[in-house]
Amino acid sequence: MESLEIKIEPYLYEIKEQIKSAKSVMLDKSLEKLDRYHYFLIHCAIIHKILFPVFQKDKGLSKEENKQKEEWLNGRKKELSKYFGNIDEVNVRKFRNHFEHIDERLDDAIKEDRIIVDRNEVWNASLKDVFNFNGLSQIELRNIENENLILCGEKFDLEKARKWLDDIDNLISQKGIPENSRVSSCRDNVIE
Repeated sequence: MESLEIKIEPYLYEIKEQIKSAKSVMLDKSLEKLDRYHYFLIHCAIIHKILFPVFQKDKGLSKEENKQKEEWLNGRKKELSKYFGNIDEVNVRKFRNHFEHIDERLDDAIKEDRIIVDRNEVWNASLKDVFNFNGLSQIELRNIENENLILCGEKFDLEKARKWLDDIDNLISQKGIPENSRVSSCRDNVIE
């Protein structure tokens, strides 16, 4: 692949849409809290994948095509890092992966006979606290405790992720979206 000319505008528009969706889903009281967190994580993970792409060799591609794919991802990362500067990286992929691979997490927990699935939203406390499971070896697959999401025994810092989205959103609003290429979207039959 010769000189890459990567236009970041479509990525910035997509990031803005994902931020809007992430914020919107957290306000949707028709969904259970755990479902809101799950959807929020999906939107955050998409943004993370755009900003911090990770190259993985595709067995269906030739060596040259894989090289081009890797160069493109590295170029995208470089151009977006020029735009955003040193933006913090929030590890949302790990938590999204816990949801995505819940079957494997269940397999491991069941084999070790240490599982708690807590969808308690009423007490804002954990079943492990109420029923004194603290002395047992366990894994909390899903739990919401004091507005924190716990997946597979690990706490997800929701406030840090919200701040991360706000920082990205504010930066795009301040800097604006460069208009080097024509990016159009269509909403309600109106081309923007």
